Amino acid sequence: VATYRESTSALGEEVFFLGLNDENFRSLQTNGLGFEGKWSPTGQQMLYSVLSAKTNYKPALYIAGVELDNIGANNRSLRLSTWPDKCVFGSETILYCAVPQSLEQGSGLYPELANTTPDTIYKIDLKSNLSTPVAVPEAAGGESINVQNMTVSAAGSDLYFTNRVSGTIMKLRLR
Repeated sequence: VATYRESTSALGEEVFFLGLNDENFRSLQTNGLGFEGKWSPTGQQMLYSVLSAKTNYKPALYIAGVELDNIGANNRSLRLSTWPDKCVFGSETILYCAVPQSLEQGSGLYPELANTTPDTIYKIDLKSNLSTPVAVPEAAGGESINVQNMTVSAAGSDLYFTNRVSGTIMKLRLR
């Protein structure tokens, strides 16, 4: 139902999973600090970002199995530099993420550095780990968009999000 984390070194953290009934779950070891996580729709996976000197303190996106005895299984990098709150699960195997087109060093520590940076939306197949650019959203005047609050329609055919700069709600057709 929840997580907490402890630093294990200057290079990583151990993330502990808390159950409703004092269960003693295995933990997840990360390859960086500043863990921010998001559960998949079924709770079987955890999408998370961490940062480190290797990433110039920019967020690095990972996914790992977190179901009972599966905690930490298939923990892998998605090779994208963004935060989980800029992503939405289309299903247990499909993920959409808004990825800033550029990030300054240290933006993982100070996410507000990217608040006006244009995003590219990617579709990530979590079975194959293949990331494909879907769109570079633009407003009516042609200005680029910084995406937040993404949601996938129930049918999976549309992606809704807010332009952080203008506050406008936008729709992207997926199919």
